Amino acid sequence: MAGNSDRYVIRELKEDEVRKFFDMLLEFADYINARETVSNTQDALHRDLFGDTKRCYCLVAERIEDGVLAGYSLYFPGYSLFKGAILHINHLFVREQYRGNGVGTLLYKAVAKKAIDQDCQALDLLVHQSNKKAMEFYERMGAFNQMEGVGRHRMRLTRKRMKDLVKT
Repeated sequence: MAGNSDRYVIRELKEDEVRKFFDMLLEFADYINARETVSNTQDALHRDLFGDTKRCYCLVAERIEDGVLAGYSLYFPGYSLFKGAILHINHLFVREQYRGNGVGTLLYKAVAKKAIDQDCQALDLLVHQSNKKAMEFYERMGAFNQMEGVGRHRMRLTRKRMKDLVKT
């Protein structure tokens, strides 16, 4: 695996690559059988990555020989009152034909380096319970299931429900 990793460079997504990135996002959604839940748009993604108020950041794995984007990691800053600054990985995805070549490891290490450089105390991510391969990968990288046995759940309020809530 490590022998192939020198065939890729990890770098920031460029503004003119948002379309390619959005296509990979849809590939990820297909991979986890969630295409119908994607409501984000390419324009909104562009705004959130490159607008005046950056809401997220993206690293990509580019294959050196031909410039093909093999995967990505989308991440954003967060804060814990107990820990301090943290980074959250929203998605880390490697296209199927590039898996097993160390690309995921390169992306994960690159985001971990960003977290260290930003003096973050933790690097968090969610893994779908059905994605056993991903859970095993992150555990091999030293991560652990933060919610296992602690009696907590991560809750979400959708935009529609937020609007409903503030109306009352």
